[in-house]
Amino acid sequence: MTINLNIQAEIIHLCYDTPQQQDIFLVDTNVWLWQTYSQIASARTIKKIQAYTPYIKKARTHGATLVYSGLIFAELTHVIEKTELSIYNERTKSKLTQKEYRHNYPKERDNVIAAVESAWKQVESLAIPMGVSRV
Repeated sequence: MTINLNIQAEIIHLCYDTPQQQDIFLVDTNVWLWQTYSQIASARTIKKIQAYTPYIKKARTHGATLVYSGLIFAELTHVIEKTELSIYNERTKSKLTQKEYRHNYPKERDNVIAAVESAWKQVESLAIPMGVSRV
């Protein structure tokens, strides 16, 4: 079955756009990740962080509205946990699975929870929630 979407949005280029007060931006999970979680910095993401951070700042300065979907919480949590596991495995020369890491290493689990809570608090402080509706 084909899905018929009625998308009423405009794609903008960050380098050429100036946010306006009446603008509303639905911010993607990756952007929230780059804005709120410092461990994600890699050569690839640093360029994106350098592009998105000033734009987000400019949008807030101009009074534009940033919104997030509550559905991104799970994705944000998953990426943070996966990244923390990767860092742990690299640091300890381990090959733990996500389940082993999650259930057998309570101190590491506390670190993951703290990182998720910090990231989510930042999302909530920078944007407003968007209602979830059926598509």
